[in-house]
Amino acid sequence: MGRKFAGRLKEGDLFLAYLVWYPLGRLWVEALRPDAWRIDNIPTAQIISLALIVVATVLLVVRHLRRTTLNPAESN
Repeated sequence: MGRKFAGRLKEGDLFLAYLVWYPLGRLWVEALRPDAWRIDNIPTAQIISLALIVVATVLLVVRHLRRTTLNPAESN
């Protein structure tokens, strides 16, 4: 993935992608576990995984939508 999208990736994007993909697997595994800790009948690991997916996705989107502004001295 790093080589294929080298021109579009920023530093830290692969780590943020990992923080999206790993919790997706955890969601699936925790759905199958009968002995998981639960909060309101939802496994705690699923709540944490969902939060991590949301945070990492928002960070990825914000990092790529934010425009970089150049100082007038740097434009020359």
